[in-house]
Amino acid sequence: MSESELIRSIEKMIRQYGFVITSIDYGNKIWDYLRNANLAHLFRINKAGNFIILEPNVLLCEHECNAQCHNHNGYRDNECFSECVYTCRENRFEVLLSRIGVLP
Repeated sequence: MSESELIRSIEKMIRQYGFVITSIDYGNKIWDYLRNANLAHLFRINKAGNFIILEPNVLLCEHECNAQCHNHNGYRDNECFSECVYTCRENRFEVLLSRIGVLP
């Protein structure tokens, strides 16, 4: 599988499922390519047995939204938090997909 086919398949899987599950062999190739394209920081990688799970890194969304969504008593407002995280995740997905889309 060529690099461009690999990147297009990653893009399709992220659009459809929001993550990528692949064998360690392809996962290492994908990770190397993302590192070389300066996109590795946008992903979180988890290894499970002989598989690698690549997913967009949205931990910052949770931290930002946790800081923003407190009511007047100091407790987290779960409705605000859920909406904030959803919006942030969607924005990060779009940024990620737009950056992957311009790769050769």
